Amino acid sequence: MTANRRKPGPKLPYTDEMLERAIEAAEADQDVAEICQKSVAEKLNHLFRLNYRPRAGDMESNIKRILDLRHDEQARRRIASLPSEVVARFDADLQDYRYRGLLNIAEAHGVLTDQIQIQLTEAEQEVRRMRTAYDAEREARMQETKRATEAEKRVLTIQKKLDAEERKSARFERKIQTLNRSNADDATLISKADLAQFLSEVVAKNGLGGV
Repeated sequence: MTANRRKPGPKLPYTDEMLERAIEAAEADQDVAEICQKSVAEKLNHLFRLNYRPRAGDMESNIKRILDLRHDEQARRRIASLPSEVVARFDADLQDYRYRGLLNIAEAHGVLTDQIQIQLTEAEQEVRRMRTAYDAEREARMQETKRATEAEKRVLTIQKKLDAEERKSARFERKIQTLNRSNADDATLISKADLAQFLSEVVAKNGLGGV
């Protein structure tokens, strides 16, 4: 499987040197109002006997690149023409400026770091406070639960004791009822005995014993 390859654009009919000469010719021509694709293309065709008809915008990026390179080269030449004392002084000032700039950045960084650290410390303290409050509340809930559990156990114990007392009371009640019935039976027996004695005495007094 072959990879897709981007087709290269059409080869330009001019080089950077040719384009630079065309730009210089356009700049030297007093009839040229501005350096643009049209004026440069005309000079390019005139100088090198070309018949180049660029589309709109084809040369603009190349013209700008040549102008930027030329401007940069001119700036370098002007800098190179400066006395060495000026360059040394500038380098020293640049080093001092760099030092002061880095110092300001370091101080600002230190302030920000301290502020962040303070905020982190306060946040940590708040977290510890909340954790302490939570632990205290949890301990209070546990103690309350423990007291409730113990109270429930005491209630169950008392209830068991009451149930046992109620059972005892029921047994005593049954014994009392049994004793009452027994006493009632005994009273009946005593009455019969008294009645028999009374009848014996009546019979004896009335002389009926011989009958």
